[in-house]
Order: sequence, then C-alpha cells, then structure tokens
Amino acid sequence: MTAPAPSVLDAPAQTPTGAIAARAPGNACPECLQPIERAHPRQMFCSPAHKRAWHNRDTVRGARLAPLAIASHSTRGGTRGDKDTGRDARRAAEQLMRQWDADDRAAGRMRAIEYVALRNRLGYDQ
Repeated sequence: MTAPAPSVLDAPAQTPTGAIAARAPGNACPECLQPIERAHPRQMFCSPAHKRAWHNRDTVRGARLAPLAIASHSTRGGTRGDKDTGRDARRAAEQLMRQWDADDRAAGRMRAIEYVALRNRLGYDQ
C-alpha cells in the first residue's frame, strides 16, 4: 500500500506568516523582539516601559487613523457620497499605514500583522 500524497497543508510555510514565526516567535516582546519569560500566560512585553512605549505609539497612531478610516468607510473608499473626501481619506490612511509599517521595521519592532497574530494566540480580543 502506498502512502497518500502530501497535502499542501503539510508543506512548510512559504508565506510571510512562516517568516513571521521564524523572526518573532510567540515569546518575543513586540517592542524589542527580544525573547521574554512570561510571568503570566498573557504577558506580551518584556518590561512596563516597552508596554507603555508600544501603547502610547498606538494611541497616537489611532487618533490620526480613526477619522480617515471612518471617512473612507463611510464613502466606501470614495465611491459613494463625497467621493473626493472619501478617496483622499483612503489614500491618506493607506499612506500612514505604509509609513508606520516602515517605521516599525526600521526600529526593529514587531509588525502589525505579527502583533495581531500574537494577541490572537494569547487570547486577546476574543
């Protein structure tokens, strides 16, 4: 009897997710990417200072992004209602997100997709 053909699900990850797992394992601090020993199961940061820095930056970013995202959503990305404002809001939001992603990479911080995956693994937002 022959073994069944391997499934694509059995293949090693060749996607960005595979790279994420290799670079930022589940025990890395999002701010510095250094391994941490968790004092409790849902601890995410290696120090209170790193937690504060991350959340302060997220607060500032959210304050800038939220009105743009809402305007973009309300106009369906500039295809309904005030099309010019919606289109401009969508472009501005996308530009900010690209810039923040580049900033995080340059600073050696965890990328947003990695951070969301970590939060999901630790049971946040559920």
